[in-house]
Amino acid sequence: MRGVDYNARYLRTLRERIFSRVVRLVRAANHLPSTEQCPIAEGEFELVWGLHASIFYIGVRKWIYGLPIPADIDADVAARVTAFLHGAPAVMRSLTATEKGTATARAKSDRVRGKKAR
Repeated sequence: MRGVDYNARYLRTLRERIFSRVVRLVRAANHLPSTEQCPIAEGEFELVWGLHASIFYIGVRKWIYGLPIPADIDADVAARVTAFLHGAPAVMRSLTATEKGTATARAKSDRVRGKKAR
């Protein structure tokens, strides 16, 4: 098994296949720019990591630390997802505006310098 890094592959898959889909769906549901119009900002990935981590940590509390967890896990997870879906769009809106502004400024700067668009 030496040389095989399952953790890195799992985490890469999570980010590329799952988290990016979550970002695309939240953007689409909230009329934000598509990922073709504006690449996913690192902060958007971090928002999804935060949701994932908060749910994952319920298991850590129970199975690793032996701490009590909410009696109704389904309701707890639903509340976390609801909070994410209500809060994330506002943050994504500001991140996409910043990212879009950065891309626009970069393109303008490149045009002034006579470079091709990136």
